[in-house]
Amino acid sequence: MALVRGAVPERRPGRCAVSTRILIVGGGYVAVWAHRAVHRRLRRRMRRGEVTTTIVAPGLSHRFHGFTGEVLGGVLPPQRVATALADLCPLADLVDGTVTSVDLAAGRATVATADGDAVELGFDHLVLAAGSSDSQFPAGIAEHGHSTKNPVGFEELRRRLAEPWEHMVVVGGGLAGAELCAAIAERFTGDGRRIHLVHSGDTLVPELLPRYRGLARYVRRQLDGYGVQVHTGTAVLKVGETGVELDDDTSLPADLVVSTSGQRPVAIPGTEGLARHPDGRLRVDGYLKVAGQPRVWSGGDVAAVPHLVSGRPSPANALWAIKHGAHLGRNLARELRGRRPRRFAYLGLGRSASLGVGKGAAHLYGMPFTGWSAWLTRAAFFLIYMPSRRQAVAAAGELFAAVRSRGRH
Repeated sequence: MALVRGAVPERRPGRCAVSTRILIVGGGYVAVWAHRAVHRRLRRRMRRGEVTTTIVAPGLSHRFHGFTGEVLGGVLPPQRVATALADLCPLADLVDGTVTSVDLAAGRATVATADGDAVELGFDHLVLAAGSSDSQFPAGIAEHGHSTKNPVGFEELRRRLAEPWEHMVVVGGGLAGAELCAAIAERFTGDGRRIHLVHSGDTLVPELLPRYRGLARYVRRQLDGYGVQVHTGTAVLKVGETGVELDDDTSLPADLVVSTSGQRPVAIPGTEGLARHPDGRLRVDGYLKVAGQPRVWSGGDVAAVPHLVSGRPSPANALWAIKHGAHLGRNLARELRGRRPRRFAYLGLGRSASLGVGKGAAHLYGMPFTGWSAWLTRAAFFLIYMPSRRQAVAAAGELFAAVRSRGRH
């Protein structure tokens, strides 16, 4: 494999003068699983240079977000959730950089490389999988808040957690916010630090409502048990250096502010004319093709992929993104073999959250359960879907050590 940092991938010896070029934008779940699906089915053609895949991503590292809470909570080391794309994507050309614009008609993309150069890459098929970025709301969050989504922001948050702090405010009371509060509260139990969770809705974890009210109550009980101060029915208006202002004319002190309240799809210049859902995601059909674009594909956070039964956009989370990527790659390979693509038919398994070691909340195929069974089920699923077997085995050992440690206390 040609590992390229800041340069256009060179042709391998023996590569065909004319080949089908697949350009994948992004290094997340959709990108990795799409490439792997293509590689699994077209390996021989890729080795002969008849089909090429180029992945453009800053840093050339894939981050597994499922265990974010475990890393911030000190259960897993940070290197466990980061894996080099070179280890995950055999036969792919990798470019360390960011796609700054695309010309869909010409089949060209401009890339700003890590070395500061601007290069052009051609493509016959384009996979838009740049994912999403953190919401810029509330005001001041970009300047004074922290992120769990982008690698730089995540490392900064992890560093700050290791330094002295007294008050933390987490914005957004969905499952992500609840997991984050629980993980950090468990890590710092008994040392007097205060964690506030601010949610604009009347009830926490709205993604569990109305069907799974029992699970929502379980989540709230765990947060109460940790001493997390929950503020519902109020929103953060502004984030400052020393605290946050709420829309009920009150304020909270804060040394650390983390927003989990929203995300916005990454839009690349040159794609403005593509059809979009009202929330900004690309409209794609049931085969993972962007509407009206027979050679442009998408999935994950950036795409509104229709659910087979409801027709509504499927959820924007890791497992759905993995399923989007794998199906997209299979369909792309089918087309290159002259076959008809197949409709995306994944219906979902359920949702899960960890509220600390042994404290899980999950529903699987409509069945809710909590405690150890939910925590272990979640851990098992995440380990199965980690793209690196080496990392998954290591993580399993570290999670087992955390279970043993808890058993001794």
